[in-house]
Amino acid sequence: MKRVLSTILAIVMVLSVCSSLTFTASANVTEEEAKVNYEVKTTGLKNGEITFDVYFLPNQTITAATITVNFDPDIFDVLPAKTGPEMTTDTEGELIQKLPGLYDHDISVGGPSYYTFTYITSSEYKTGSSAKKFATLTLKVKSGKDGKVTAIKFYKGNCEDCINENLFQEYNNFVTLETPVMKNYWLEDGAIGFNWNSVTGAAGGYFVYKKVGNEFKTLAEGISATSFKDSDKLVNGTTYTYAIASRDGNFGYPSMKYEFSVTYVAPPTVTLSNATNGINVKWTKVSSADKYLIYRSTLQGDAWSSWETVGTANSTKLTYIDSTAQKGVTYRYAVSAVIDDVETGYKASASLECVSSELTLEIPVVKVANSAKGVKVTWNNIENAEKYVVYSSTYSTKNKKWSGWKKRGTTTSTSWTDTSVKSGTKYKYTVKAVNGDVLSKYKSSSSILYLAQPTVKIANASTGVKVTWNKITGATGYKVYRAEYKNGKWSSWKGMKTIDKGSTVSYTDKSAKSGVKYKYTVKAVNGKTASTYKSSSSLLYLAQPKVAVKALSNGIKVAWVQSTGATSYKIYRSEYNAKTKKWSSWKSLKTAKSTSKSYVDKSAKKGVKYRYTVKAVNGKTASTYKASSSVKR
Repeated sequence: MKRVLSTILAIVMVLSVCSSLTFTASANVTEEEAKVNYEVKTTGLKNGEITFDVYFLPNQTITAATITVNFDPDIFDVLPAKTGPEMTTDTEGELIQKLPGLYDHDISVGGPSYYTFTYITSSEYKTGSSAKKFATLTLKVKSGKDGKVTAIKFYKGNCEDCINENLFQEYNNFVTLETPVMKNYWLEDGAIGFNWNSVTGAAGGYFVYKKVGNEFKTLAEGISATSFKDSDKLVNGTTYTYAIASRDGNFGYPSMKYEFSVTYVAPPTVTLSNATNGINVKWTKVSSADKYLIYRSTLQGDAWSSWETVGTANSTKLTYIDSTAQKGVTYRYAVSAVIDDVETGYKASASLECVSSELTLEIPVVKVANSAKGVKVTWNNIENAEKYVVYSSTYSTKNKKWSGWKKRGTTTSTSWTDTSVKSGTKYKYTVKAVNGDVLSKYKSSSSILYLAQPTVKIANASTGVKVTWNKITGATGYKVYRAEYKNGKWSSWKGMKTIDKGSTVSYTDKSAKSGVKYKYTVKAVNGKTASTYKSSSSLLYLAQPKVAVKALSNGIKVAWVQSTGATSYKIYRSEYNAKTKKWSSWKSLKTAKSTSKSYVDKSAKKGVKYRYTVKAVNGKTASTYKASSSVKR
C-alpha cells in the first residue's frame, strides 16, 4: 500500500474586531512532524513585497510534515501563487501532486485562509545531501501600513496553541524603512564619493550597490556611515550607476534602492617650471570644464602644508603664473576642473623649488596678410601672456612717412583682423604680450598694401564668357582664374589672364566651350601683393547661334547653327517700317526643340522687310543673340 508524504503550509486566520489573529488546527504536532527540520530564506523586501522560501534541511527521512505561519493580516496580504502544483495519477488512478507547489484553497476576509504545500511520494522521502525547497510564500505590505512593527513566525505542524517549542524561525520587528536619497557627490583622484540622508530606524545600517552589466553588485553591507567612496579602477569619462538602501536592526534586509549615476572625470595632470617672476603651473585640458582652481602646498621642514587656493583660470586657459611664490621655497601644485559646480578632485604635481625673481615675456613674431574683410594680423603664442595688444602704423604717400604706432585692439587670441583699412593704403603692425603690469617688447611686421577683394560677375557673351569686377583702389592689375565642372566636381583654379592695367575691369574668355559649366574669380594685384579672392556664381556657357535667313514662296526660312548644351531655341523677329524708316522691337515668334535647326515664318507679309535672331536656352540660362541680315518676302 502506498504511503503519502504531505507537506502542508497552513495559514489560518480569523479576524476579530481588534484585528487579532487566532489559529485552528485538526491535530497537534505528531512525533514524525516534530522530527522534521526546516529552514526559511528570504530575499528581503522588494517593491513592498517579501518572499519566503521554505526548505527541508539535508540528510532527513520524512514521512509527514506540516508548517504554520503566523503574521498580522492588518499589515500583510498573502499573494496568490504564480503557479499551482503539477499533478499526476497514482497506480490506483487517484490524482496526486507530482512536485512541490503552492495551492490556494480558500481566501476570505473574516474567515480562515489556507495555503497548502503538498509533496506526495510512494515511500519515505529522503532529502539527500542538500536542502530541498518545497514551498514559497509571498506577503505584500498593505498601503499606508509602512513603519508598523510586526513579527512573522514559522511553527512546525498544525500548531493549535502556537507554543514556543514548536517555533523554529522568526522575523521580529519587521519595519518598512524609508529609502535613503543621495544628497551630494564629489570626485577625487581615482574615486567617486557620495553621501545620503540619515533614515530613522536604520539600526541595521545601509547597503551600497554598483551596477555591473545589468545587475547590481554589493559594495558595502550594513555600514553605519551615511557616505561612501568607490575607488575601484574607475575609467575617465565613464558613467557609473549606484544605489543605496536602508535596513532595520532586526529584520536584516534592505529597503528599496535609490539609484543615481555619476560620470567619473579624472583631475588634470600638472607640470611645473620656473618663470622669471614665480612658478609657471601648466595642466592638461579637461573636456566640459567651466573653470579651473589652482591649489598650492608648501614644504615646511619635512612636512607639506595643507592645500590652499592660489588662483583660478577660465576654461580656455591651461597655464597660471604663481607670482606669490618666494625664491628658495619648495612648492607643489594641483589643479581641479570645475564642471557644473562639481570639482574633479586634484592630483599633486612633483615638487619644485622657486628660483625666479622677475617676469619677462617674449616678443611676439607678427605676420600680416590680406583677407576678405581687411588685414589679418597673426602671431605666435607667448608663454605666460594673459592677453595681447595690437598696434598699427599707416604709410603716407604724400609725406612718404610712417605714422606713429596707434593702439587698435586687445585680445586673448593670437589673431586679429583690422576691418577699418582702406584699399590702396600701406600698413604695418606690431603686438605686445601682457601679463598684469608686465608688457613684452615689440617688433614691427613687414609692411602690407591692402587690396580689397574684387566682386566678380559673369555672363554669356557673343564670343565666350564675359567676366567683370569692380575696380580696386591701389591695384595695378588683375589675375583672372577659371574652374570647370566635370565628372561631377569642380576642377582646381586655372590662371586664364593677367591684366596689367588697374583700370581694366573685364575679360572675355573666348576659350569657353558651349555646354560646359564654369565659375571665375579675380585677384587684385600690385607687384607681389595680391588680394584674397571669392568665386563667382557658376554659369553654363551657351554659344551665340549664327543665323541665316531666306525668302520662300510661303514665308521666310530662319536657319541657325546649333549650340552644344541648349535644350531649346527661342526665335525673334523685327519688322522694318518704311514710313518711319525704323525697326520695331524684337517679338518672340517660336520656342523650338533642341534638335531644331530651322523655322519658317509663314506669318511674314509680302513686300515687308524683316530681320531675325535666335537665342540658345537651357533652363533660365540663355545665350546672347545677333540680328540676321534683312530679308523681304
